[in-house]
Amino acid sequence: MRAPVVMLLGLGLAAAGGCRNCDLVEAELRSRESQVRELQDQVYRAESHNNALEHELRDLRQH
Repeated sequence: MRAPVVMLLGLGLAAAGGCRNCDLVEAELRSRESQVRELQDQVYRAESHNNALEHELRDLRQH
């Protein structure tokens, strides 16, 4: 998950260095960073739900 974030940041910085209109590049980078944070939150929620289901399954198997 870290590789895409690093790659996005690197591409954003590289584009910003050679771009005449840095505001557009920075806005796109902020948008992508927001999307990455949202996806990370979704992954965290899915992992938490998965852990809860695994715990429930273990409890059911013990009874």
